[in-house]
Amino acid sequence: MMQRLKWIVVAAGMFAFTGCGGSVGDYCEQWAKCEGGNDLDEDACVEKRTGEASVADVYDCGDEWDARMDCLAENSTCDSEKDKLESGDACDSEKDKLDACIDAGSAENP
Repeated sequence: MMQRLKWIVVAAGMFAFTGCGGSVGDYCEQWAKCEGGNDLDEDACVEKRTGEASVADVYDCGDEWDARMDCLAENSTCDSEKDKLESGDACDSEKDKLDACIDAGSAENP
């Protein structure tokens, strides 16, 4: 269960961002433009990322989640050949810190 929850938070497309605006809004706007989404898709993206932020907050990992989302918003670019928003390995460090924080907060980890 924890592994699944962890991936909902961090690997849900390797995206995610703070609150309802800021980097979440920026990222979701970039994502929709790149991948051909409409306003409803963009709104759904914001809702999904906001939920992920709430889960991270449960584990007291909000700062790590925010850092990851800020990084993704700043470093994601559209691969027009794939119609895919990607960040490469630019945010791997932030992802690792978020994963470690969630793992440390989970009772399922030894």
